Amino acid sequence: MKHAADFETTVAGIPCGVVVTHYLIDEADDRDFVERDWFLVDRKGYRANWLEKKVTREEERRIAYEIDEVMA
Repeated sequence: MKHAADFETTVAGIPCGVVVTHYLIDEADDRDFVERDWFLVDRKGYRANWLEKKVTREEERRIAYEIDEVMA
């Protein structure tokens, strides 16, 4: 099944897209809590499970930041 990426990025130097499936900011206390659910797609729009296995913690933090920028 093809998906439209919300934005483009790279993982392990490989171009791909990010599809955001859930985004919620909880401002109930003094600190904001953000829930993000997302997955990667290849350049044709197909889910790239094989590429998700290559995501490092650093890349995961970068993608979370990119999601926040796009969803703002």
